[in-house]
Amino acid sequence: MDKQYMIELIESHASNPIYGFNCDVLDYTFTIEDCNAENAKKIEKLFYDYIHPSLRTNIGKFHYYIKNIESIPLVEKFYELKSSLGDNTRIQTFKDDTYHEAYFLFDRDINIFFPEECNDYFILSHKDRYYFVCKKNMNTYLLRILREIYFRNSENLGSVAYHGGGFDINENGVMVCGGKAKGKTTLILEQLKKGSNYLANDRVIISCEPNGKYMINYLPLSMRIGIGTINRTPCLSEIIDSYQWSRPQENKVLNYSYGYDQCVDEFGNAAKLEITPKEIKSIFNVSLIEAAPLNAIVFPDIDPNFEGMETLPCEPVKAAKIILEQCMTPVDENWITPWLFQRNKTNEELRIYAEEFTKNLVHDVKVYTIHFGLDAYHNWDMKLF
Repeated sequence: MDKQYMIELIESHASNPIYGFNCDVLDYTFTIEDCNAENAKKIEKLFYDYIHPSLRTNIGKFHYYIKNIESIPLVEKFYELKSSLGDNTRIQTFKDDTYHEAYFLFDRDINIFFPEECNDYFILSHKDRYYFVCKKNMNTYLLRILREIYFRNSENLGSVAYHGGGFDINENGVMVCGGKAKGKTTLILEQLKKGSNYLANDRVIISCEPNGKYMINYLPLSMRIGIGTINRTPCLSEIIDSYQWSRPQENKVLNYSYGYDQCVDEFGNAAKLEITPKEIKSIFNVSLIEAAPLNAIVFPDIDPNFEGMETLPCEPVKAAKIILEQCMTPVDENWITPWLFQRNKTNEELRIYAEEFTKNLVHDVKVYTIHFGLDAYHNWDMKLF
């Protein structure tokens, strides 16, 4: 199989005119392209539901191109070529048993990924260009490609990913970390009500700058909010069945009979409202930021049997143990294996690095446990700075 033939075959289906836009994520510029003007507008709207405004001056340090091609003949042609591509590597790419067959060709100059569960699309990468070729548009996959590039290259550059969220108080970044049903989202939303800037939910990327200062950086993701938290967040519960949500929502969430003093037992329920950063900005009237100096780490501890709120210092050894349990480098519980963008270190090398990084982090940044009961919603007062 000739390399040039593959590229020409792809490009021949990406006929002019090309419609596109640029979006910036921290040090990265992504050029997103589509041959269809109407679909390009849909993709742009999707991306700007998730992408936080960038204030950096070194935008474009890394530049990647993601091209969307809708073509049934091209998809079918590449599936016909599969048998001539040689050996493949089976990669689990997502937690829900999603696998791709990866073909690394010409010393990895060209890489092709076919999903196992269907034959509706494939992804071809060539240097800084990613082609998503589908029988029918699947625009959310383009955002997955962007996230995978940014996430994995950040790890290559020395950053570490954690299961957690973040907000900013007067240019003081706060990382919210802890296990499931501990109150991470609840704490973030209460801070947004108090005027904090929104940074991240579910995943944060922590980097260490050349001056030794830590930064907390966002990953473009939606926020998932449980029924118990919605119940005590009137700006959500009062609009939940009438708002035009960007994402499909679960019927249990939309049709629940909300009341401020109800559903104590609903904390930790698997049914979630899923909202985009743009919706968070609109509903809570806050600013979206992409990064902030990391000046505090908090472990929320929501307790229905506790009254009030207390902020307790956390010793570094205990803090490191808690944070390492939520460390997503090298193994992320959702995005199992790097695939579209390769790491430059082994899993063992990354594990050792992440452990040392975390131990240094909790010595250099103040860490607190925030213990609070359900009555704390009435008088939220978490003083950190």
